[in-house]
Amino acid sequence: MPRMGFRISILAWLLSAAALAAPVDGPYVVRNAAGALEAWSVDTAEGAARKTGPLAPGDTLSIAAVDSQPAFDVTLRAPATPAADSIKLPAKSPLFVIADTHGEFAIFVQMLQKHRVIDASLRWSYGRGPLVILGDVFDRGPNHTEILWLLYELEAESAKAGGGVHLLLGNHETMVMMGDLRYLNPRYVDTARVLGVNYYELFDARSVLGQWLRSRPAVLRINRQLFL
Repeated sequence: MPRMGFRISILAWLLSAAALAAPVDGPYVVRNAAGALEAWSVDTAEGAARKTGPLAPGDTLSIAAVDSQPAFDVTLRAPATPAADSIKLPAKSPLFVIADTHGEFAIFVQMLQKHRVIDASLRWSYGRGPLVILGDVFDRGPNHTEILWLLYELEAESAKAGGGVHLLLGNHETMVMMGDLRYLNPRYVDTARVLGVNYYELFDARSVLGQWLRSRPAVLRINRQLFL
């Protein structure tokens, strides 16, 4: 009997450790009824956790690690202005283009790292070269929120280096923002249930990412090339 009790204790410890390591979704930075920014996140072990303290441009958010990729910080900025839909580059400028990441954060990050667009800490390392993402970040995979926050942060880092991050809206961005959630990963269905909202509300025009997405073009011209 003591041996069985010992096994049960070990099992309980393992379950407890697994609960503590449960993945977190978020944060989603949204405006409350009074117009102030709040960061909402979900811990699958403990349910909804909302930070209701004041948030403002310049504040830092921590985005949790995914698989073997590290956590990273994001600095909130003032609301985005409409992004350019036409840019010019010197003839020999490097250019990296990727499409349809569909929530596969780890694969996306590994690809950027292998091509030296970002470093091991997920910081911008592509210098003056632009990164173009042809939409469809949303749906299917379990980590589109992390991809969006990474692109949001890289946009600021790349601008300081003379480069740029250009996210174009694909049909899946438009679908989610309009409430068409047919391809949404079950993780995000659970997020909406726990937070007590329709998922698309987390990306409406009052949210930081929702407002940022609405400032992106659907088509981009770079010199004589058209991207969409």
